Amino acid sequence: MTEEKIPAKERRQLCKQAKSDIQAINSRGRMREINAKGEYVYLADKQKQQRLAAAKKKARKYCR
Repeated sequence: MTEEKIPAKERRQLCKQAKSDIQAINSRGRMREINAKGEYVYLADKQKQQRLAAAKKKARKYCR
């Protein structure tokens, strides 16, 4: 599988964003988001862990 070439500037931005996401997820007790109705809903621990795993995967990909 070939990895598409991403410009260095964009790669740095994606890396910075991933690190910021990881920090935000780890620093919060409960996470919430706004649903389609405009209401706040809290994420379950499993959902929070899935978001953290996705952010870590993104960091591994772009933060070399």
